[in-house]
Parts: sequence; structure tokens; C-alpha cells
Amino acid sequence: MRYRFAGKQKTLSIGKSPYISLTEAREKRFEAKKLLADGIDPSAKKQEGKRIAAYLANNTFQAIAEDWHNTNKSK
Repeated sequence: MRYRFAGKQKTLSIGKSPYISLTEAREKRFEAKKLLADGIDPSAKKQEGKRIAAYLANNTFQAIAEDWHNTNKSK
């Protein structure tokens, strides 16, 4: 989907054809247009979602415990 945000032309990838149906693509396009109407960049919103998902994937008990241990082992 091509769109303009803050005076710049941008492209938002919604998904590949065999893996996403036409109905789903239209729904995602509609959601992106609603974000644009609210003054939010859909591409930035999508990237933020990916960063959060990556954080949550690495947010295991072991990772948190190791971080806590490394921070507090000098105490």
C-alpha cells in the first residue's frame, strides 16, 4: 500500500498473496487508513509491534533471572 505521511511517500507491505487472503488484505488496508486519519504512521506502528514481539519472545524467566543476577551479583 502506498501512502504519504509527513510529506513523504511511503510503502506498507501487508503480506504476500498466497499467504494472505484478499479480504484480510483489505481489512489491514482499512486499519492502516484509519491510523493515517488519526495522524499515526502505519509503518512505524508495524515496526513497533515487531519490536515488542521480539522483546516478549526474549522475555523468558531465564533471561530475566540472568539479567537480575548480572545486575545484583556485586551486592
